[in-house]
Amino acid sequence: MQLTVNGIEVSIHASTLSGLIIEMSLPRHGVAIAVNNEIVPKSLWESYLLKEASKIEVVTAAAGG
Repeated sequence: MQLTVNGIEVSIHASTLSGLIIEMSLPRHGVAIAVNNEIVPKSLWESYLLKEASKIEVVTAAAGG
């Protein structure tokens, strides 16, 4: 499946958002994930089905001041 993750086109085998995280070795903690500009709650990552050509943004929380 072809997706865009943080502006980079990628080809993956995963079918769920959780599978994408594992396949791409993305962090599971301290991040928010949006699919096509909609935040997906972490509680739905396991069941959220990815669709061809989706645009995914992974945002990492950063502490600072």
